[in-house]
Formats: sequence, structure tokens, C-alpha cells
Amino acid sequence: MVKSMMAIALVASLIALAGCSSPAITGIKVHIQNGDYERAITLADSVLQGPEAANADVWYWKARAHSFIHDWENSAEAFSEAYRLDPLRQAEIAEFWTVFYNTANSRFTAGDIPGAQEMLAVGGTIAPDRPEFPQMLGDILVNQQQVEEALDRFDEAFALGNAMVADLEAQKAVEVDPARLEYLENEYYRVLSGAVLSCYNSARILENLYLRTDDEAQKVVQASRAVTILDAGLVLDPTNPDLLETKAEILLIQGKYDEALAVYDNAEQSILLGESEGWITPEESATMRGALFLTRGFALMEMERSEEALAQLEASRSLIGDSYDVLATMAHANVLLERYEQSLVVLNQALALPGLTPEEMGNLNYMVFVNNSRMERDQVSLDALLNAIRYDPQNAMYYDYLASTYSRLGRRQLAIEAMEKAEELRRDQE
Repeated sequence: MVKSMMAIALVASLIALAGCSSPAITGIKVHIQNGDYERAITLADSVLQGPEAANADVWYWKARAHSFIHDWENSAEAFSEAYRLDPLRQAEIAEFWTVFYNTANSRFTAGDIPGAQEMLAVGGTIAPDRPEFPQMLGDILVNQQQVEEALDRFDEAFALGNAMVADLEAQKAVEVDPARLEYLENEYYRVLSGAVLSCYNSARILENLYLRTDDEAQKVVQASRAVTILDAGLVLDPTNPDLLETKAEILLIQGKYDEALAVYDNAEQSILLGESEGWITPEESATMRGALFLTRGFALMEMERSEEALAQLEASRSLIGDSYDVLATMAHANVLLERYEQSLVVLNQALALPGLTPEEMGNLNYMVFVNNSRMERDQVSLDALLNAIRYDPQNAMYYDYLASTYSRLGRRQLAIEAMEKAEELRRDQE
């Protein structure tokens, strides 16, 4: 009796699976139900060689079989064909948007940029509400130095993500099934993170554009747009330290120091909150706060609050250790405080760091020159400046200072030659 009941149940399940499908499609579905995906694919391929080559159902179930074994490329191709043959299946196929995303990502990783862009376009057509497609396209465009186009895609990704976050919030509010609620929670935070990333990417691009242009009107537009984008992201995630720190940096480069300091304070509290709640590890917290103290120290220096700046820089050093940025900024703060010997101690430590670039070595030696020059150690300062030029021989400013140093030492001809060299470099760089 038990055996006969099991047989009846199996027959019933196969009838339900088959519906009104053709025998071939029923067979493909049965193979999939049994976990025999390779046989399902083989059967689908054989069917597609015959009169059912234009059967959207066969292409759809072939795509499903490929997706189960993570064969994203063939799954995407089959889903695309199913959609071409039967556009009314769009919503059904859109549920498998990750197939197109994963295929695009695989192509991008393999260096097939046009192929990745093509697949993102297909995915975006079938699942136009998914923010992941314009987000990845924005990343690709950034790598191709097409930053204006990338900005548009990140804006699109944020708009889609923002709408999806609101929809997921509404679904969570009325969901009673615990399993479904857990899924919605995970999807909510994943989509929210993507929307925040879009804001961050856009703001960083605009910050770079701001620093690269000499057009003051453009600077105002870019900075304003960046802050607006960051504020929109902070509505979604008010304590996100990356957004807060980026906003502070943009305010800082505009000379809005008081506003920047207020944002830095919020960012620090957000990092500490994230650490206390387990979102950020202690190591990550230390790195993030160290970077924050460094930039806050720079802001304080610009505000001529050098003592406070130095305290921030010391705190940064205690968290992230010695680096060119930390030590060079500390040396600068000591110069502003007229603590030249202390500045030289820090500079010597910086010069001992491994892996410095020629430009960094040039700048450190230039700062050694500045300190010794302030203490009227002319020969020592001259040696330091010559070292700076040895590392960075295209720096016209160094030759300006070399001319004035030679003049002070009474070496008139050398002073003239240094001045001429500075002018020559500037002409060449125009």
C-alpha cells in the first residue's frame, strides 16, 4: 500500500511539473528535478536541433539547467534566446538576473570589456530595475577613463537602488513569515550597500575632477554635486564612515574647515559605533580612525591650529604607524610651530622609510632644506636642496630656491644658472 501511494505521488508530481508541456520539455524538467542537469542540457540541445529550435520553453529550461551548475555563459545565452523568442517571459527571466551579472563579471575579469558591456546591456533590458547592471558598467567606464559616462551610470544605479531599498522596507514592514523576512533583510542590506557604493564612487570621481581643473566655476559645480550625492547616500546610511569622511575631504578642499571638522567628528563616532556593534573589526577601526586623524590634522593646520593638528597627527601615527603622509605632515606642522629640530628628527625618520618614490624623496629633502634654511645653516640647506633636485630634477620650484640660496652664499653665476633652469622648466611644462 505504501509503495502504491508513493507511485501515485510520483505520477502526480510529474503531471504537475509537465503541465501542458511537450514530452521533450517534460523530460528536461524531470532531469532537472532529479538533479541530473547535464542530461537535461543534452536533451535540450538535441531538441533544439529539430523542429522545436524556436521553442522559447526549451531555451528557458536549458538556461535553468545551465544555471544550476553555474555555467553562467551558456545560461545567459539560453535565457537571452528565450526572451527574444517570447518577450512576455521577461518578468520570469528577470528573476535570474544574476546569471547575466555573473556572465558580465566573468567576461570583464577575462579582459573581454566589449563582451561584458554587451551582457550588461542585455541584463539591463531584461531586468531594468536592477541597480547592479549600471553599477558594474560604471566601474568598467572608470577603468576606461570615461568618467563622465561613469558618473551617469552611478547616478542611475543609485536611483534604482534607492527605489529598491524603499520597496524592500515596505515589504519588510508587512512580512510575517520568518524565512521570507530573513531573506528580505539580507536583500535590503545588500541593495543598500550597493546604493551607498554608487554614491561613494560618484563623489570620488567628482573630487578628482575638482582637483584636476583650474576652472573655478566648474569647481563649484563639481563640489556642490559631490556633496549633494553624499547627502543622498547619508539619508540611506547616516553613519556610514566612508561617506562622512569623503564629505569632509570635499569640504576641506573648498576651504570650509569648520564644516569639515564637524563631519570628521561624526565620522569618528560612526567608526567607533561600527566597531562596538561588530560591523567593523578593531583592526579596521584603527586604520580608518588613523586615516581620519591624518586628514583632520591637515584641516587644523590649514586653520592655523598647529598644536591641535600635531596632536591629531600623533594620534594617527599611533594607530597606523609611520608612513610618508603621516611623517611629512608632522614635519610640516613642526615647521609651522617653528620647532625646526623636531621637524628634522621626523624627516630623518621619514627618509629611512622603504619604498619612497623619487617625488616623495625630493619633497622630504626639500623640507630638510626649509628647516635648515630657517636656522640659517646655509651649506647644510644647500646640500639638502641639491638632494631634492637629484630626486626630482623637473621641479622648477626647487631651482627657484636654489637660485636664492646661491645668491645668499654669494655664488652669483650659479644663482643665474639656477634661475634660467627654473624658467626653462616652466616653459617646457606649459
